[in-house]
Amino acid sequence: MIEVPSFRLRLARVAIPIGIALEDDVLMRYSVDRELVAAALRSSNVSMISSLSAFAELECIRGKRQQGVALLKRSIDALEASKARPHPGDIEEFTLSVAQLGDHGDITRARSFVEHIASSSSARATSAYMALYDALEQLRFGEQRLGVLKATEAAERFHAIGWPLHEARSLEAAERLKQALEIFKSVEATYHVRRLEAILNPVNRLGRSKTEMTARELEVRNLLLEGKSNKAIAEKLVLSERTVEHHVASVLAKAGVSSRSELIAKVGGVSPSVSSAE
Repeated sequence: MIEVPSFRLRLARVAIPIGIALEDDVLMRYSVDRELVAAALRSSNVSMISSLSAFAELECIRGKRQQGVALLKRSIDALEASKARPHPGDIEEFTLSVAQLGDHGDITRARSFVEHIASSSSARATSAYMALYDALEQLRFGEQRLGVLKATEAAERFHAIGWPLHEARSLEAAERLKQALEIFKSVEATYHVRRLEAILNPVNRLGRSKTEMTARELEVRNLLLEGKSNKAIAEKLVLSERTVEHHVASVLAKAGVSSRSELIAKVGGVSPSVSSAE
């Protein structure tokens, strides 16, 4: 087994997004190593540092958005300290993660890397990435209409080079969810299919609205309000930690928050509606 951190980080950079899309817990668990994160942050290697966007996205998916955003911020700090001058292919996925998850200050800082690549690359993928970056920034902190236009442009550019996952991601940003869903289905991106179907079909097969919690989710929610960790919740409810992670993510989404602290602040002692069926 190869143990070189740079190789393992490059592997994780690819394996984690695939694991997320396919909901392959084994692949994600094998790829995640906190020592690799520390090694990347100590490095001056652009590719190693930018690999951390995959780790940050996984944190967010697991209901730990604050940790994920903080990791992106530390990664940008490391890139700036290294005086990085990235080449095409080094950092584009990282910058998209920042555009989607980071705060406005982080997005502004990451833009310098995007523009550096755009000024030195004639690759068609570069212009597609740039359009999607602009779209995500506008949609979050700028003009909605312009964001949709840039996302549509990005989708067309990714379609032209045959990158379906990026095309679907762009279509979703352009609010063309049904088209995005069909592409995710065609490449069997299970997580994204399930996520978009939940948005497009707000009432599930048991007749619950998408914000109504099941009995199990209510149990998890109450333990979250007590400050319990995923491990403690798993032990209390006799569940696997992976199952708890799914429940936590669902509870946060249904409560309309992105972190446990936000849940506590928002919900407090108010009990959400609950269905008797699980």
